[in-house]
Amino acid sequence: MIVANKQYSTNGNAALVPERKYIPEKKDLKNEQIQSEELKKAKQHKKRVQAKIIVSIFAMFVIGLTIVVRYSDIYVMQRQLTLEQENLNSLTKENEDMKLDLMRQGNLKDIEKQATEDLHMVLPSKDQAIHVDLGKNNFNTVQVNKDQNDGFINTIKEKLLGYSEK
Repeated sequence: MIVANKQYSTNGNAALVPERKYIPEKKDLKNEQIQSEELKKAKQHKKRVQAKIIVSIFAMFVIGLTIVVRYSDIYVMQRQLTLEQENLNSLTKENEDMKLDLMRQGNLKDIEKQATEDLHMVLPSKDQAIHVDLGKNNFNTVQVNKDQNDGFINTIKEKLLGYSEK
């Protein structure tokens, strides 16, 4: 080919800013649908994983809280047990002391000596002793006359209604 007019459409170097024509490519609808479905599945999977993590964290929290509550109950029961054991020990010691005092003071001659010397008591003679038969009824029974203890309310009823409940 012979160039008749040596005039070109570009003067100078056009390598820095080349003019390009872009041809739009045909989009593949199937690939696009597959990619969108994969993205949806990935998002759903991510949400499921996050939900599982949240549920497991909540379960751990509940289990931990339950353990703490049980330990506090155990501590309270242990404290009560310790207090009851201390109380039992003190009562046992007091009981032993009372038994010891009873053994010391249980002798009749010691009691008689203490009564005569410290309390200035005297042994009664046979004339001063009183014998009581506890088999028979020694108490008089008192009968209350209902007419005398009619009561304030009954007197008001009687006066207002005009009759007596006797």
